Order: sequence, then structure tokens, then C-alpha cells
Amino acid sequence: MYGFDWSDFKPNVEEHRTTARVGAAIAFADGTVAIGAPIRGDAFAIVDAHESLADKEIYVLDGDDVRARADQWGPALVSQLPAYTDVTLPIDVEDLPIGCSLDAGVFDLLPAYRSGQVL
Repeated sequence: MYGFDWSDFKPNVEEHRTTARVGAAIAFADGTVAIGAPIRGDAFAIVDAHESLADKEIYVLDGDDVRARADQWGPALVSQLPAYTDVTLPIDVEDLPIGCSLDAGVFDLLPAYRSGQVL
């Protein structure tokens, strides 16, 4: 007969483990400080708002996903940039004021190893 017998169920609580990890980075470049995801790549970039966009949210995109965000809490930290490789960081601004232009709306970078750039 197929079935389950509760008498065979003998849990051993001592063998179960749970872990949780939380990480963050504080980055500094060219007089600008940003807090964000841990920097595990070779380089990083800090995206700071121009004074005319200080009250707007600036999104650094990765396809359809938001990679980092600059807002009232501070500049965006873009971590995990590969060194010596062309990197394109598309940006978007929420409710861009009339008369402002993002030109192409991207930053093109060629970061060096363990470098940081402010954009």
C-alpha cells in the first residue's frame, strides 16, 4: 500500500540552516559620494543630477530594467562596470522639464581598472 505514515517523519531541527546577507557600497569620486549596491566589478560610475534637475529622478537603465536611480536621496551608483571595455549607460529622467534635452540619452564610457567616474 502506498501512503505516508507520520510515524516515519522524524525532523532533525539541528540540520537546518538559514543565512541572509546584505551588502552596500559607499563610493567616492571627484568630490561626489554615492551609496548603492556592492562594487563587485572592475569599476563604477556615479550619476549625479545637474542643478536644473535636482528635484527629478534620474534612471540609469539596463534594457527595460532600472540599474540605478538618482533621486532626493542622492546620486546613483552604477557598480559592476567591466574595465577596458566600452560601456553604454542609457539614462532617462522622470518628467523632464520643457526645454531640457538629454541629447542621445546615454553615457559612453571606457573605464580603467578600479576607477570611478562622475557623470
